[in-house]
Amino acid sequence: MLASAIRDLLVADGAVTGKLATYDFGTGNAPAVFTIEPAPADCANPVAVVLDDGGEPWGTRDQRGTHALGKVKVWGDKNHSRVALAAVADAVWLCLDRAVPTTSGWTWLSFDADPPVPLTDREGFPGFLIRVAAYGLKN
Repeated sequence: MLASAIRDLLVADGAVTGKLATYDFGTGNAPAVFTIEPAPADCANPVAVVLDDGGEPWGTRDQRGTHALGKVKVWGDKNHSRVALAAVADAVWLCLDRAVPTTSGWTWLSFDADPPVPLTDREGFPGFLIRVAAYGLKN
């Protein structure tokens, strides 16, 4: 649920998409923002992988809601410097922190996004993790 809202914000932000690779999703090239992990092996880096990460019930007396959690992993090429990848991760963080997502059927309060944290996968590819949280009420 939250992953699609995060993805929509990322692909609409030129500061993010200008730093990402592109991928042919079947309808032509688009920014490499995926909601599956791992990203397709035939996609160049850097890529962003957006995933739901749980949550818990939250609401008011009259409306059901959720405290939804998500995460974005930004992956780069192990043959390149982490400096350029850090710029991509910072752009993702700045795009998401305090943004107000829109999802059909939900009213969201603004996102809280944590600053990027470095990570590395088991094959040595560098990455950054950005955790995201939002409170939403079902319409």
